[in-house]
Amino acid sequence: MVTGNFMERVTEIDDSRLDPYRNLKQNKHSAGADYFVAEGRFVVERLISSEFEIHSLLVSSEGFGDLKGLDSLRSPVFQVSRDVCGQLVGFPFHRGIMACGKRIVRRRYLPPGSAGRSLLVCCPDTVLAENLGVIIRTAAALGAEAVLTGQGAIDPFSRRAIRTSMGNCFRVPIIQPPDLLVELARLKSECRFETIGLSLKQEAISINEMEFSGRTILMLGNEEFGLRPEYDSICDRHTKIAMADGIDSLNVASAAAIAMFTFKQFSLSH
Repeated sequence: MVTGNFMERVTEIDDSRLDPYRNLKQNKHSAGADYFVAEGRFVVERLISSEFEIHSLLVSSEGFGDLKGLDSLRSPVFQVSRDVCGQLVGFPFHRGIMACGKRIVRRRYLPPGSAGRSLLVCCPDTVLAENLGVIIRTAAALGAEAVLTGQGAIDPFSRRAIRTSMGNCFRVPIIQPPDLLVELARLKSECRFETIGLSLKQEAISINEMEFSGRTILMLGNEEFGLRPEYDSICDRHTKIAMADGIDSLNVASAAAIAMFTFKQFSLSH
């Protein structure tokens, strides 16, 4: 448990110390904001164990309990009643704990010195937080080195994306270049990455027959229109996932999981 100077009981909803958590249902903490809000015990524990700086924790009276990593925490913990917490954030809050963290802004991907296989996942225009969160969570599970996002994508540090990723956005580096096309071109020319686009094109190679290069960037399209022409044209090759007759597409997070798993299996056998 947190004791001493770290625990601060807050009873007034207009207390300025609670401002980062105010009206979260309307306040999306946009990509331009310096801070983000994470919620839920397991997500906050992963934040505490990460390299991200923590501004504060907010806990309800009933939902705190023993939290892993508290002995290393040097940030204030604000304790409020569950009723005050619900009024503050703008919706009934059942997870008992939230944290406000400071973003780490990564604009370029720098590959490790070793020449081993590596996979990057690129999401230029993924617009649903749930999809991007699941993609990040899968990337962590299947060993992707980083996830790149474009200007058209949902903020990977939005509250819902963080929650859906189960805090794995604090483990997998999230690269947000000012110009994603320029960064992809650099990775191809300087770092010898190959770009593989997930596609429905008839001429695309079946993913079961793909032979992946040592360094691969998996290009994922938008939920509605797929890869925009400028991202499609930067792909060195395209791959597709065989589906049953009458089914024309997969959810992008599901398709990404299949592709990442296939890459991992190929890497283990070659």
